[in-house]
Amino acid sequence: MPTIEFGFGRWDQLFNVGPTLQVQIGYDSTFRDGVRRPPYIPAVLHPALVDTGSALSCIDSNLANALNLPNAGHQNLAGVGGVYRADMYLAQICIPKLGWVVTGQFAGVYLSAGGQPHRALPGRHFLRRFRLVYEGRSGEVTLSNDESESPT
Repeated sequence: MPTIEFGFGRWDQLFNVGPTLQVQIGYDSTFRDGVRRPPYIPAVLHPALVDTGSALSCIDSNLANALNLPNAGHQNLAGVGGVYRADMYLAQICIPKLGWVVTGQFAGVYLSAGGQPHRALPGRHFLRRFRLVYEGRSGEVTLSNDESESPT
């Protein structure tokens, strides 16, 4: 079962930063789930905070615009700040260490403008294919996938 560790090995670092994956973000219009190649997206790694509290996954709006991700309309979201009308972007988020790609629509949110270090928030839609283990006492976090077929 492919597994990655992405905690910090210390509870205080995990507490301060949160469970942070390193992901690639982009959009390859020729990519289809189930193909045996990764999407052609920038190889740059971006920090992504795993967000089990959100059904949707989000991408920083400034990054989405910089990457020229296609706009897929709008959606109303609700969060701690109330209702927010978010741009939706078509994208692929790739976890290179797992060889896994999630394709779909991602809500644009203002992470960098708000001083956040993360550029994406993978939510439950993203996590539905994985097993996530969060060990707060030790600061260890693991993500694994036991599906026999990976899209890449």
